[in-house]
Amino acid sequence: MTKDEWYRQLFERLGNSKFRSSFHLKQKDIDYINQKGLDTIRQHAKDFIAKREAPAFIANDGKQTPMRGHPVFIAQHATATCCRECIRKWHKMQPGRELSQVQQDYLVDIIMTWIQKETGKAEKEIMKMQIFVDADACPVVGIVEEIAEKYSIPATLLCDTNHVLYSDYSEVIVVGAGADAVDYKLISICHKGDVVVSQDYGVAAMALGKEAYAIHQSGKWYTNENIDQMLMERHRNKKARRSSHKNHMKGPRKRTEEDDVRFAQSFRKTHTDGKIKRRCSEWDYLRKRQL
Repeated sequence: MTKDEWYRQLFERLGNSKFRSSFHLKQKDIDYINQKGLDTIRQHAKDFIAKREAPAFIANDGKQTPMRGHPVFIAQHATATCCRECIRKWHKMQPGRELSQVQQDYLVDIIMTWIQKETGKAEKEIMKMQIFVDADACPVVGIVEEIAEKYSIPATLLCDTNHVLYSDYSEVIVVGAGADAVDYKLISICHKGDVVVSQDYGVAAMALGKEAYAIHQSGKWYTNENIDQMLMERHRNKKARRSSHKNHMKGPRKRTEEDDVRFAQSFRKTHTDGKIKRRCSEWDYLRKRQL
């Protein structure tokens, strides 16, 4: 059996394992890999294998590899290179014997192959990311388009037939003027990892439900932690309008240049799970690596 055939069969079996296939790199792990470089990560893997797996006798075998804390640890659990018993079961190397350098190099190569597969998936996700703008009376369309064009991120502006939009960069989708028609159209075409720009809390909640990111025109990011409170705030405002017999509460203050600067900074800014700035920095990283 050739190396390629063995690797193909091995990763197919690992993928069919419910436990092994549950491990994936998180964004912070990918950021760490991008920061250190694959050569450094490979050296870390060599060190971990040499110190934790290669000795003939390991006092804490089965517990020597943490479940988190380093991309290599996650890769070890995903590839069954985390302890000598797993190595015996999956890689046919008997415990009680010191691993040869050839065997150590093989385990490191398995780990790095998995890591490169994971980072490759992340790169594809970055390349697929799109920006969707609820563009009816949206004051930040120009800012969004400027950033999107700089990093070649596809952008789509959605508006109803009561508004006329033209763009040299973005795709423009015009939806019928029915109630919430633009909102539902936007949510129907956005996907996990996309970015939604909207001042509507309901749209933001639906976007988060699809694992997309959402930002208000003020520059505030909607999150799973703050969206319930924001929806409650909207409900209270509606209730206040009904009780006061007013159709509209006092509108927002006039937008200033400082508001635009704040939005642009926030739109680029790294957030808890990472958004535009993280994506842009990764985009730059991929570009440099391709040169």
